[in-house]
Amino acid sequence: MKHDTRADSTAATPGAILRASVLASLILPTHKELKEAHYRIVAESREARERAGREFRMSQPGICEEYLPYGPATPRLRAYENALLCSFARHLCTAQQTRFGQVPTLQAADLQATEPRAKRFLANRRRLRRLERLGAVQFALRGILGGHDFDGIKVIPERKRVLLKVLTLLICTSDAIKDRQQRPATHESATLTSH
Repeated sequence: MKHDTRADSTAATPGAILRASVLASLILPTHKELKEAHYRIVAESREARERAGREFRMSQPGICEEYLPYGPATPRLRAYENALLCSFARHLCTAQQTRFGQVPTLQAADLQATEPRAKRFLANRRRLRRLERLGAVQFALRGILGGHDFDGIKVIPERKRVLLKVLTLLICTSDAIKDRQQRPATHESATLTSH
């Protein structure tokens, strides 16, 4: 297969190369896998969903309490938007768990450190169009954007912020899964070299 050098023409610096390769390197669930996760979640009773939601918040405090807080201390409209993003994060983790087992706990510091990388990626219109065609991103945007009614208040999430948070979650989740996959191999390699 002929290599398309045009894709490399803008990648003059290591940072540009990193940004250009972000999507290709991500471990992402498909739109179908996220829909299946959604059906599993909504098929539960209300009590079971609420319990599972609490368990998710407790297992991922870096996401739900620090990075996307929606407690009483968070301004109401932002809290509602964050709650929608946390719902996507739960779907994401549920879909990834089916393929890779329990998703590692994401740290707020890692999410915050990844956000500038995601922001730089989103600043490029061509890459943004590629991103928006991904099934995982389409699933997130369809579920989050548009009007939502919370306690009689209509909430319309900001598209730019939603894309930034969604991409940050996708990158961090993918990185955490890849890191865990590499760890046993690294440990085994160290064991072999020590003998």
